[in-house]
Amino acid sequence: MGETIRLLFGALIDTYPNCYELHQLALFHTFSVAEPRWRIYTTKGVVGDGGYLTQLDVSDTAGARSFPEVAQNVRPDIVFAFNDPQRIMHLCVPTSERSYRLVIYVNFDGLPFPAGGAEPLKNADLSVTMTDFSRRVLLAALPGLDPERVRFMYPPADVARFQAVPPEARVELRRKWFPPWISPDAFVLGWVGRNQWRKQVWLIYEVIAHLRRGGYYVCRRCQRITLPLRRPKGGETRTRAGKAFIPPEQSRSAGRVFPGCKHCGFAEVAEAAGLPNVVLWVHMIDEASNDWQRGDLEGGLGLVVGRDIVYTQEHRVGNWAGVEEMPELYNVWDGLLYLSGGEGFGLPAWEAMICGLPVIYTNYSGHAEFLARKKECFPVGGVLQPENETCIFRMIADVAQTLEAVLTLLRRSQERGRITKTAFFEPYTSRKVAESWHNCFGEVLRCKSEAGK
Repeated sequence: MGETIRLLFGALIDTYPNCYELHQLALFHTFSVAEPRWRIYTTKGVVGDGGYLTQLDVSDTAGARSFPEVAQNVRPDIVFAFNDPQRIMHLCVPTSERSYRLVIYVNFDGLPFPAGGAEPLKNADLSVTMTDFSRRVLLAALPGLDPERVRFMYPPADVARFQAVPPEARVELRRKWFPPWISPDAFVLGWVGRNQWRKQVWLIYEVIAHLRRGGYYVCRRCQRITLPLRRPKGGETRTRAGKAFIPPEQSRSAGRVFPGCKHCGFAEVAEAAGLPNVVLWVHMIDEASNDWQRGDLEGGLGLVVGRDIVYTQEHRVGNWAGVEEMPELYNVWDGLLYLSGGEGFGLPAWEAMICGLPVIYTNYSGHAEFLARKKECFPVGGVLQPENETCIFRMIADVAQTLEAVLTLLRRSQERGRITKTAFFEPYTSRKVAESWHNCFGEVLRCKSEAGK
């Protein structure tokens, strides 16, 4: 979110230098990319060693206490609220209770939104979502809301910072980034994100375990993949269609069962060999999580750091990369493994596309909307499962489909299959997006002026 604000506000200042006085209230802010050119107000908290926010005032994590103080001093004409919907509800008061116009920019990363939970959003003068998927979720949650007051707009594409590099530059970047144990010609799958249940991080570990170890089955008739099952104690093994199947001797001795091709039921298969030159690179903060523990995922799947997996070194919130390093990382990978259960937008996938990196992705939620427009990207289906507390659906990616997508990408890797920078991103440059927002802001101010006559 911080990057989107940086690009949008910076473009507004550059394009309309005499139109805007900008102030930002933020949960926390870092200057890892560029120092902002406007006033930053932080929510209430405690700053620890090194200048990092280490303890938050839990009553003000979304600015409920600090916003009235800032608004009283600044006296804004427009409040632009950009966050998850649940974090901006306190701002969504009726027009009669505020002196400013309220424009909200929200993302919905799954459906359905909890019944009744979106009611305060009706009070916004204009609602903009980050994707058309999010717009449809919002309209479904608020059936009485005028569709003309709800639009969607992708965030800016930082085409100046992110770009594909030529093959010779990529070779040099690999020399810079790869630890000694990774071969220069390795096939590297990357992941960027947080360790959260919504993002289904465990799937990337399972995928790399299958790729490195092999042992899954490729149907000789339809060429689709079926994963082995563990042999049960007693009884006969049956296919999903109910047909009995006696596995080959080598599978029986290994304790695995082939239940027949789950796609066409055919029994003749090839058992896949492991791919020792395929590596998973995880760009993820090593933080305490109630969902997945890195060590448990590695140990449970027999994965070894420094053999199967590499983690970006020195990566933590607010302290990792210089301005050039994230684009470099995308450019040394061969594909982004983006099996998120749901994204309001999916900025890593957006950045990867700008760098020409193919993406393997779940075909659900906001990120699937723009990734589907590139044939060099690979959709993966799965099962929708609701979250425990909210009942919002998340997609659990099908691992066999994911392996098929990886192997297809691997076959094309000699051609590099990189997405070149095309007219696709032209409508989403910072300047173009700033023009669209400038028009939106002008529209809501005109409405206020007309209402006051």
